[in-house]
Amino acid sequence: LTPSVAVGMHLMTLVALLFRVSEESNRYRQLVDSAEDSLLVLDTGGRIWEANPAAERLLGSWKSGDSFFDRISPDCRVRGVAHLEDDRSGRRIEIKIPTPQGELVYESLAVNLPNDRVSLTLRDISARRSMEAGMLHSARMETVGSLASGIAHDFNNTMTALLGQVGILQIQGDDSKRGSLKKMEA
Repeated sequence: LTPSVAVGMHLMTLVALLFRVSEESNRYRQLVDSAEDSLLVLDTGGRIWEANPAAERLLGSWKSGDSFFDRISPDCRVRGVAHLEDDRSGRRIEIKIPTPQGELVYESLAVNLPNDRVSLTLRDISARRSMEAGMLHSARMETVGSLASGIAHDFNNTMTALLGQVGILQIQGDDSKRGSLKKMEA
């Protein structure tokens, strides 16, 4: 091959490689942008560097370097710091994020990235927690109902025996005690 042909082939290979990288980058961006979960890239200090559209809807306006910890509930900040600084990949915690609709509960999944960065995936689990709380309340009410039913049944058995005895005493009849027995029966 002549040098100019070899350079041309290398140039075509380079162009094809760049085109493929561009396609892969576009597919990755579409995947991230279409995700319903909030995807963030933070540093271990909690500063936000990247966010997908779902995260932007959750966090509102932000700029690179803003603190993620300013966006979460104050009672979750200590756990949030430990969550980002932990070196185990795939760790999960629940955090609360104040929103105009109220404080929502999110499951946070952190995965370590190179250069002291952390990929954070936030999934809204507020509806699931609310449903679990409703089911727990329902189970408690069922338990209270069963307990009350048992007590009422036992009390009814005792009252039946007492009323039977009052009836027998009325039949055996001592007129002086009949008024008291009628009050007992009532």
